Amino acid sequence: MADYNTFKKSAIRGQDEIVTCPYDPSHQVLKSRLQYHIVNCEKQHAQMEFETCPFNATHRFPKPEIQMHIFECPDRRILETHKFQLQDESHMSRNNLSEFIRPSLPPSEENWDEEEYQSSYDPSQHINNKCVLRNIQGATKSQRKQFRLEERRRLNQLSTGNSEPEVSNPGHVRLRPPKSLPKGINNLELGARLGMGRGSVPSTSAHDAGKSQSVGKVSGDKPL
Repeated sequence: MADYNTFKKSAIRGQDEIVTCPYDPSHQVLKSRLQYHIVNCEKQHAQMEFETCPFNATHRFPKPEIQMHIFECPDRRILETHKFQLQDESHMSRNNLSEFIRPSLPPSEENWDEEEYQSSYDPSQHINNKCVLRNIQGATKSQRKQFRLEERRRLNQLSTGNSEPEVSNPGHVRLRPPKSLPKGINNLELGARLGMGRGSVPSTSAHDAGKSQSVGKVSGDKPL
């Protein structure tokens, strides 16, 4: 009873309206909850043969009365008014459509299929003629050393304006022999014993030793 009083008070305040369940007149339900109530109440009154109104699913009537309700259903007017309004709008929109006139366009002067193919930009080839210090990645220690030597040569050629064949793969090109020897090697005087071992002093023979002693006696010097 307390629930019914709560529903009644809410209906008086204008929050919602209390309606009667079509399956059991003793069930007073809020209009906003009627759809949920009918689902449960229909299972309890499965023996009652009720039909559903096509204009409102909460309208349930016995089969002999459903046709009369369809003609007098208050929701029928809303749906039919909306239906005729949509038909009138669609009819008016079809009549107001003007005929589409395709514009005449000038012939196209471009044909991308006939254009000459051009290779894409290769930064590695472009940077060969620029004074930019490059760096090699993923190479061994010897390859990095060789690459740095070739980079120095390339930068020197660009700075002096000397045009020599470009090195396409400097990491796998051997160094050329020098054009001339350094000045220090050209001015070096080769000795007689150069390349003959460690250059040990030759031993003095017995004949030379006796000769040196006799010379010392004649001169009055003491022998060494």
